Amino acid sequence: MAIFVIRDVIPVLRIAAVRRQFQIYMLLFGLAAGGAPSARAGESECYNDWSEAAAIVEHENLVTVDKLTSAAKATVAGEIVKTTLCKENGKYVFRLVVRDKGALKTVTVDAQEPFKK
Repeated sequence: MAIFVIRDVIPVLRIAAVRRQFQIYMLLFGLAAGGAPSARAGESECYNDWSEAAAIVEHENLVTVDKLTSAAKATVAGEIVKTTLCKENGKYVFRLVVRDKGALKTVTVDAQEPFKK
């Protein structure tokens, strides 16, 4: 009798494992599909994950954060506390959060030619 029960349980366990695996794949696919934000016309999409943003910076030949920071020191009053890569109207920009005299402000610059005069 015990063999009959075990034989009936094994397919159920396999189905549960396959279902669990399917759920994991769907979760990962959903995160991957949702990880890259989509934007409608006139909206912006931002990349908070720098492992993703760094690949875009390299692929699109954008200014690196190091070069951006150096250029900002000569142009922007205050200290950059956060840098985010965004795509606005088909063009990449950096959104900088800058602390100046205790106040925070946001500065948006072109990601290919920041602080161009």
